[in-house]
Formats: sequence, C-alpha cells, structure tokens
Amino acid sequence: MKIKSLKVFIMIIIVLSLSILFLSCSSEKDLPQKDPIKCDLNFDGEISAAEKMKCISDLNKNSEVEPDKVIDTTSDKDLYEGTVVHVGVHTEIQEDPTSLDYPEKYWPSLLSIVELADDYGVKLTIKFIPQTAEYILQDNEKLSIVRNWEKYGHELGFHHHGLSHKYWDGYTNAHNEIPKKSLSKYLGTMDDAINIVNQLPISGEVLTAGITDEETDWVEGILYETEGFSDSDSSLLSEPHITSEGSIELYSRPYATGKAPDVNLEDIEKALLDVPEGYYLGITINDDGYDEHKGEVEDLFKFIQENNIKTNTIKETLSSYSS
Repeated sequence: MKIKSLKVFIMIIIVLSLSILFLSCSSEKDLPQKDPIKCDLNFDGEISAAEKMKCISDLNKNSEVEPDKVIDTTSDKDLYEGTVVHVGVHTEIQEDPTSLDYPEKYWPSLLSIVELADDYGVKLTIKFIPQTAEYILQDNEKLSIVRNWEKYGHELGFHHHGLSHKYWDGYTNAHNEIPKKSLSKYLGTMDDAINIVNQLPISGEVLTAGITDEETDWVEGILYETEGFSDSDSSLLSEPHITSEGSIELYSRPYATGKAPDVNLEDIEKALLDVPEGYYLGITINDDGYDEHKGEVEDLFKFIQENNIKTNTIKETLSSYSS
C-alpha cells in the first residue's frame, strides 16, 4: 500500500513539473519577439547602440507583457543625444519679381511657421528673398515682429534666386547674361539686393545665405552658407566645409515644400540614428509650401521636441568652426 501511494505521489510530482515546464515555454513563446534583422534601421548590415535602443523602445510600446516585466530604458542615454539639427525657412518669389504680391500673400504663412516653431522650441534660420524684406520694411510693425524673432533666438539670413533659377528674383551681377525677354525684370545688382535684406536685423548685417549662381552673384560679407539639393540621392547629413568663395557651408534638403523630392519624417528619423561626429542634419521649409503641409511641419517640430533634439541656427552651428 505504501509503495502504491509512493508511486502515485511521484506521478503527481512528474505531472506538475511537466505542466510548469510547458507553461514556462509557452509564456516565452508568446512574448513579442523583435527580429534582429529589422533592428538594422539604416540597412548598413550592423546594429548600432541607437538602433538597439530604438528596437527596445518599440518592443516596450507594443508589448503585452505585464508592466513590471517591461524593459526599463528610462535611465539609458537619450537616443539622439548630441545631435544638432538646423532648420531653415526660405521666403520665395515666383513669376514677377517686380511685384510684392507674392510676399504679401505668404506673410501670414511665415508668421505661422515661426509661431509653430516657438511652440515647440525649434530655432529657425529664416532666409529672406529681397522682395519679402522690402515688403516687411514698408511697415514698422512687421519689422518689429521680425526683429523680435531674432531676439527670441532665430537667425535672419539672405535668400537669392539667380538667373539659373526657374524664378529669378531680378537681382544679379551678370547683367550681360540676362535674356532680352527678362530685361524688364532686372531690379539691380547683388549689392542692391543685400542692402535691402541687411535692413532687417538689428545689427544691420546678415551673415548667412542660401543662394544660387554663386559664381556671378556672390555677396561679400556672407560668412555662412547652406546649399540645398533637389536630387533624392543627396544625404541629409553634412559636415562643415569651406567653399570656393571662402564661406563655411552645410547642406540641407527640402521638407514639406510640396516639390519633389521632399524628404519625409521617416527619412529624417532614419538619418538621425547614425550621425557621424561633426555632422549635422539640415532641412529647409518654404513659406509658399507651408499652408498645404502644415501638418507635416508640426509633426517634425513635435518629433524634435519629444526626442530632445537640439536645433541651432546656422550662425550658432558654424561660428566656432575652423577647418
């Protein structure tokens, strides 16, 4: 009888052990798993620390595991710590550079961009085409608004469309290269253009520019430059370098302009996962594309704020640079 009871007891122990083992394996199997290959977010064949942290973060967000068993990453370094982004705004002109109708039309858009940036703590480098500057200078209240932007940390710069641009702004030093059909649109030399924009900042001098046709239309006194690229193969990241004109330059890509090939927020997030030391990410927003793409701009500013990404003006970014 004792032997029979002992056998029953042993069988019960074995059944309980197998049940516990089965439940343990099932629990592990049911836990959400992250495919290591998908962690390679920039597809370079390697999983960086930043990419690993991103995977863990995604796992935590999507996991159905009990809260006390979710991986705690709050003490880890910020995913984008040390990253600096420069956000530019270009005011634009189109068919008729002799008219100020275009700057007047998009003045409310420019106001909205800056207000939104302030809401999210994003610093802007605002580059003014001469027509927009001229429109602002007609009204002391508008000029006061723009100078307050500067006081609040934004930078005022210069923007120029040379003869090679689809929408020439009417200013050039290459007067002899102006097509006959465009002579009526000529407004002056580059000195004339910069003299208008220089009246915007309190200092009376802008130091940053985003221009085309540098070979003929370079402006003396410009220390910093952003070069925009319209091809989809250009990188969002660049390191400071000296141009043939002697300025210090960074690259930027268009965002939410409504003109191909705009980069999107996914492109930006991917690029920020692997920023080499000394490199910066740059994007440019246009005043005339903002109204139709305000949601995209706000998504970007929100992403910057939520991830504690630092934004600097071009002057702030490059003033301490030496080659």
